[in-house]
Amino acid sequence: MKKLKIKTIYLGLRKGGSIMYPLILLFMRMYIIKKWMLKKVKSPFKKIYNHAFIVIEYEDDSKFVLETNPNVTFTTFDGSHYGKGGKYENNIILKEFIYDYNKINTTNNYHKLHDFILNKVINKKYEYMNFIYQAVYIITGIWLGKTYDNKKWYCTELTAAFINDIDEELFKHWYKENPLTLDLNENFK
Repeated sequence: MKKLKIKTIYLGLRKGGSIMYPLILLFMRMYIIKKWMLKKVKSPFKKIYNHAFIVIEYEDDSKFVLETNPNVTFTTFDGSHYGKGGKYENNIILKEFIYDYNKINTTNNYHKLHDFILNKVINKKYEYMNFIYQAVYIITGIWLGKTYDNKKWYCTELTAAFINDIDEELFKHWYKENPLTLDLNENFK
């Protein structure tokens, strides 16, 4: 089977669709107001998303989604909730990951990335404790959650860890990320 080069990687963000959405929205709004008061964002009135995922587009234009749903899955974009006719098709944005794709497509990096998907995260369970960890972190600035790779993942942690596998300088604390920090990150346009 021929190795397909990765053409583009997108950060996907979704709004709504979760029973936890109102609570996540509250904490994300607190987070952005805090950042705005510290002059780290221009406006506290940014649209807020509650779920993050990765879309990988290959050179043959096929797209695959890496996400927590609720276990970690890697499926075709069109067969996912986000593709044409999917229930979240109109509630998402895709932001391109700005990076040198020649570096990603080198044999070592390509295999490392797919090893991350196929051997480290696929079928792992969802980390529900992240809601508590994120709430405490947003309010106090103290991280009580895990700081290592384990058997459970939440959406933004998975997304940031995937990008971190490409370049360890981008998300040094990938386990602390939330949908807003990903959305505000300058590496996604």
